Amino acid sequence: MASLATYPHEVIRARLQDQRSAPMPAGAGAPAPAGPRYRGIVDCARTVFREEGLRGLYSGFSANLARALPATAIMFFVYESVLRAVQGSGVLGPAAAAGASDVG
Repeated sequence: MASLATYPHEVIRARLQDQRSAPMPAGAGAPAPAGPRYRGIVDCARTVFREEGLRGLYSGFSANLARALPATAIMFFVYESVLRAVQGSGVLGPAAAAGASDVG
């Protein structure tokens, strides 16, 4: 759910970074660059929305989910496994282990 709410920020950030790193034309006869396409965050969001609609602000979202979901699942699995191992070994002590089990 958080990814759905914050993904347009990722699109805007990527577009602003792409325009900053665009290669300059080579040679003396090359046309002069027209300047940056976007003047800032708000201008970028407006331009993308105007030209591509809401779909433009979520372009690449499925690829992002394909990357983020497995990483999140692995992180939670490792966290839970380490928590159980530490609680079972008595490293935390009885009072700390009881408190840690209330967290999850």
